[in-house]
Amino acid sequence: MNTARGYLPVGRAPGDVTRYLCAAAYLDDAFADRVVEDVLADEASAAVPAPGVDLVAVVRHSLAAQTLHNRRDLRLTVSFLLVAVTAPLWLALVALVFRIPRRPATGRDRAVRDRAARGQRLSAGSLLTSIGTAAGLLVVITLCAGLTASSLPLSGFTGWLLGAYLHGVPAALAFLAAVTYAYATVVDHDLDVDLLLRTGLTREAFDPADAPAPPPQEWIAGRLTALAEARDGNVTVYSGYSPWVGYPEALSEWPLTVPLLPAEDALGRKDGAGGPRPFTVPDLVAHVRAQLHEIAGHHDATPGAATTGGRPQDTPDQADFLGFLGSLGSLVVEDRIFVKGTTIGDDERFLREEALSPAARLPADAVEQIMLSPTGTLRHQLAIHLPLWGGDIVPTVFLHFATVGRTLHLRVVNHLLGPVRAEYHAVDRLRGPLAEDARRALFVDALRHTGAKLIAAPRRADRQSRFDAHHDQWMADEIKAMEQDPEYDFGARTSIRALALSPEYHDYFQLVDAQQILSLVQRHTLLAVREFLDARGWDTTDLRDQQQTILNQGVIQQGGLSIVGNQAVGPDATATQHLPRQGGAGAPGPTARPTQ
Repeated sequence: MNTARGYLPVGRAPGDVTRYLCAAAYLDDAFADRVVEDVLADEASAAVPAPGVDLVAVVRHSLAAQTLHNRRDLRLTVSFLLVAVTAPLWLALVALVFRIPRRPATGRDRAVRDRAARGQRLSAGSLLTSIGTAAGLLVVITLCAGLTASSLPLSGFTGWLLGAYLHGVPAALAFLAAVTYAYATVVDHDLDVDLLLRTGLTREAFDPADAPAPPPQEWIAGRLTALAEARDGNVTVYSGYSPWVGYPEALSEWPLTVPLLPAEDALGRKDGAGGPRPFTVPDLVAHVRAQLHEIAGHHDATPGAATTGGRPQDTPDQADFLGFLGSLGSLVVEDRIFVKGTTIGDDERFLREEALSPAARLPADAVEQIMLSPTGTLRHQLAIHLPLWGGDIVPTVFLHFATVGRTLHLRVVNHLLGPVRAEYHAVDRLRGPLAEDARRALFVDALRHTGAKLIAAPRRADRQSRFDAHHDQWMADEIKAMEQDPEYDFGARTSIRALALSPEYHDYFQLVDAQQILSLVQRHTLLAVREFLDARGWDTTDLRDQQQTILNQGVIQQGGLSIVGNQAVGPDATATQHLPRQGGAGAPGPTARPTQ
């Protein structure tokens, strides 16, 4: 598991994760491009909601950021073309100009480097040193290149490539002007972004409803409506093998199979009062949902306090969990339908006339029907999630219930959605107007990335200029594919939240809090199922035995998701230890399963 070094701002207020993603659109060109091109522009694909994220606000800020980036890229393209027209091979010198010599890193330097960069301070002397070094490199490289080119006996096309004509003077002047203009352009852009972050994306100023207005294209308005519906919907249409689009690999998953047998009384006799009461999966789901809601609202947990309705007394550990969860008070328990995108082409429940993408919400009666008869890729899950740390950490549990004959099946899948990247949190280090020492740091930071921005500008500007035409052609091809392919894939390929996932956690207690929530939900899910079956006269002996086995084997980690060592259960069983492999913030360790 990777953990962050040094100081990093962390989310702590509701809605922080949406704000970080909106800031990411301005701080990271690639993120804004992927949000617009992979999520917004893909009109035929389903949208994937993310707990605690306002998808519409993030997309609208991404569109505004693209406009800002495109204005910078157009100006940088002018600098690029000036050098390309006078001496094309001089473009290779751009990287050398903006390579700032660095002192050997001290311990303090390494600590500073580990922090989010925006918001750092720089003295006037350091600024003069950095700017002077870059200017000196520019002059030296220009003189050396000009003298070298003019001394070579070149003419014609080769002379033009190297700028050797007229003693290299036009090439040198064009190079000096282009590099200076490019640096000024990047500084101007960074100042605009800094002002925007300080005035609109701090915790005190941010309001998702005040996101910039989108462009007037009709398809953009329609897609934003579809994203809003997905945010409030109950359907996930997935593409490919795994239904958990938008989530990292499952932390753990475990099944329970419970035979439905009549309970025995104290004398060992079967329940004779008409036998056990029958039930349906919707009945069980409703009971579990109600119990989890009760837990979320339990603020006065005291050790040993009896509860109403015949509930067992809370142990001290359970009471601690209840108080922990009640203090957070934002547990979400919702029905969610998962269906594969290639299987809904002729399913009227998911098709809409007003949009290409599938429906994001099914009515309650349709959800209940799916609970009663789950078939193929169409499955119901009871989703439980609790956004923590401003939505940066989201522990999620998916519960699936089914009855087959006289058997109850329960499957639990645990996920942990980790924080967004540290650099997107940099907005929390900004306060008030831009101070002079922070402005100097921004000037130096611009030196470090001007070269890369200059080289990439023509390609980015060209792609942006052809975006509308490319989108129209793309959608025409998609519509044709829908008409010709009965198994066209409507599934979502990615999610906005997944695009920003950090490879590391930012605070030790982020993982601790998430582990407590996952442990609590698992424990009380089993308790609710037992209560439900006991109240209806069904035998829970096998359920209790399986629960104890699971607890002993460590599949359910009470109080934390520990990495389980070698274990073997049963005769001739073997156990293999696998070292954990870090797969991102959402996957802090291996799936806790015994190998038999």
